[in-house]
Amino acid sequence: MSNTSTLRSGAKVLLKTFLLSILALNVGRNVAAAPTKPDISCRPALYFGGKLEKLEDMNKGSKYVTERGNIVLTKADSFLQSNGKYAFNVGYYIFATPDKQAPSLPKFTNRLFINGKEVVNQHRVKFSGKRNAAGGAIEAIHTQVYLPQGENVVTLSLDDDKIIDESNENNNLHTFTVVVQP
Repeated sequence: MSNTSTLRSGAKVLLKTFLLSILALNVGRNVAAAPTKPDISCRPALYFGGKLEKLEDMNKGSKYVTERGNIVLTKADSFLQSNGKYAFNVGYYIFATPDKQAPSLPKFTNRLFINGKEVVNQHRVKFSGKRNAAGGAIEAIHTQVYLPQGENVVTLSLDDDKIIDESNENNNLHTFTVVVQP
């Protein structure tokens, strides 16, 4: 075998290896990654009182209770008293991961229950594309509740109708104890 034919044979092997490498890279690029299921969760806290305007203002001037925690509210914390009940502004933060999917998620329903009875039904909850300081999807949700005097078990249920097929459905139910005193 001459040097010329050895060079040609070596060049062919190198060319085939090079072409197979490029083909493998392109095939790898065309394979889409398996989609990741989204997850909706919340900061496990309810904010009573405070401002309702801006996301960052919810906790200004409010009192908060963490999940499975207790809070004592009084007439002074409410904005209205009627028929033995006290009205409170209530807020909470919800998050979505992966955050890039958040704006494309369908509208869903969150519910608040007081002592097992549904009192707030928030239809059409949607992520708007807002980001927290860490870059994650976040929304501030505001509502109002009327609580009687005494101890109240408040339950927050996110995506209560199970509209969104989530990676973790077990982080959507949160319970708080709110004691209302005169």
